[in-house]
Amino acid sequence: MEGFAGNDASHTAEWIAKLLLRIINAIGCSRFSGVSSDSTGNTKACRRLLCAKIPTIINFPDPVHHTALAVKDICQLEFFEPVINNLRRTLTFFSHSDQSTSDLKKTRDPMGITRGLERIGVTRFATVIHSAVALRRCLPALREATIKGSIDIEVSSETGHLFTPYTQAGIQFELQLNQLIEVGLPYAKTILCFESTHSNAGDIYLFWCAIAASTNRILLDKNSALPSTVKGQIRGIFNSRWSQLFEEGPTDAHISVLYLNPGLSLSYSCGQAKATIFVPPDREFLGQIGAHIWIQRVWKPLNPMSSEFFDDVWGPPNS
Repeated sequence: MEGFAGNDASHTAEWIAKLLLRIINAIGCSRFSGVSSDSTGNTKACRRLLCAKIPTIINFPDPVHHTALAVKDICQLEFFEPVINNLRRTLTFFSHSDQSTSDLKKTRDPMGITRGLERIGVTRFATVIHSAVALRRCLPALREATIKGSIDIEVSSETGHLFTPYTQAGIQFELQLNQLIEVGLPYAKTILCFESTHSNAGDIYLFWCAIAASTNRILLDKNSALPSTVKGQIRGIFNSRWSQLFEEGPTDAHISVLYLNPGLSLSYSCGQAKATIFVPPDREFLGQIGAHIWIQRVWKPLNPMSSEFFDDVWGPPNS
């Protein structure tokens, strides 16, 4: 691994691209198929410069960062501010009290709760959601310890009353915790899957479809008790981040890889028009659906070497 300090340089897009091109040329352009980064101004421009210089490299926004931004948007909603503040105060108390942490472990072990609280980190993505899941998992032990008095939460005026069983404050806190988890967990799980070495570009589109399905189920569930205004905000966050990644993004390669995955049999609908992908494909069938907008998007990012086959079936894109 090689690193560049760059202490005396202005980290412009051109400067970054020059460094990367030196490494790419040393290894060989044919060994690189894509480039990815976060969406800051200089790194985004650098990706464009690299792809313009080497057309065979595909420009990929970083899906992990992008999905984490959706979690950040959700956590910044005013509706979730009280429960996140209470979550942070509770975790802060236990992080400063080894005795209380030990007492909580002694309480939860007989209850079969093998994992404790998890702090909110700054170097990992969506840790607010993971911390909320951990706190919900430990709620029975926290309530039991509160009843027995084995844990004296010194900031009781802030959060201690939330763990007293059968109180309005305790029930309300658990409801808010469940709402935060239900809305944010699909994104948090998706981030973990994206970080896997087995994920590919098609999985980005597939898992975001899964987020859409999960979000839609939550918003339609009356038991979620989410206000209509909050539902609209959550829907807006998803639509905005989806559009940035797949509609306004630099490539449709996510859709191409998903469609061309031989292990999947896919059926998509767009309005009243429907297209089904069979593996292996039938040439006559491909000719019938060639005008479909999704097939045009699949065709666009493909290597120019394959253009002869597609032109023979349904002509160039937008023809």
